Amino acid sequence: RVREQLGRRLASCLPGSGHTMRDCPDCAELVAIPAGRVQVADDYDRKTVNFARPFFLGKNEVSVGEYMKCVARGACRPPEWVRAGSRRADSRRYWRYVQETGPAPASVDDFPVVGVSHEDAQSYIRYLNGLTRNNARGRYMLPSEMQLFYAIMAKRPNQSRPWWAKGTGTARRSPVDKQAGVFDEQRLAKAARSTKRAHPWGLNNVLGNVREWAADCWVEDVLDILENGRPVRRRCSQLRTVTGGSRFDVRPRLGEGRRFSLQRFRTDRDRLTGFRVARAMVRTDAAACRR
Repeated sequence: RVREQLGRRLASCLPGSGHTMRDCPDCAELVAIPAGRVQVADDYDRKTVNFARPFFLGKNEVSVGEYMKCVARGACRPPEWVRAGSRRADSRRYWRYVQETGPAPASVDDFPVVGVSHEDAQSYIRYLNGLTRNNARGRYMLPSEMQLFYAIMAKRPNQSRPWWAKGTGTARRSPVDKQAGVFDEQRLAKAARSTKRAHPWGLNNVLGNVREWAADCWVEDVLDILENGRPVRRRCSQLRTVTGGSRFDVRPRLGEGRRFSLQRFRTDRDRLTGFRVARAMVRTDAAACRR
């Protein structure tokens, strides 16, 4: 039994294995993302981004239930759809806000939180870092645009096509569409809903469902994206980056490595945008695996 437990612990630290870990009971479920490279392009240029070290990404988009714990502790501002002065997630108000049809579920705790700004997402990051400040692990952060793009493409070594692409032609349609085999409808999915075609690294809803805030300041040109995949911080205005697309967005030519991101003011809040978390992989993670 001890050997079996050690094997599971070691497996959870192997990047790309799909195994998960948590730093604390209220912390995000994390997946180790392997080192590698990805090419990103726009209409004029193409750039190779290298990830020299593995890192962690949240397995799921941050859920309503997770975010509202931060609100209850006074560390986060309530989402836009929450009644003024309330710290409770009203499922009917959420359902109206995201403009879903049919009766609202009894609870929306498992759905992705939306109606949060870039500043709200950063407040949640600070809340997580407060929960884990004594465990000697890496600090939480918003993922960079390229970390999310790398996870969206999720190409195995020697693969030329994204994980969700079918057939031999250029992947021109969104994984929300039937052709890509992920979702059959444009309905909002729970944050932890696994798709019909499993992500090779174990992530959920990394493409579609809701757009996700990235840490980056907005840049128009892919040549301004950093080659190491870190967030762009220079020439920072009020504009930030969202990526990954919502369940309503069509992603033409994403299979060719086309960048798919939008600019938003850091204070914007809307029904289509949420976020997930990232964390650096540090030595203590490996030490924890060996114990």
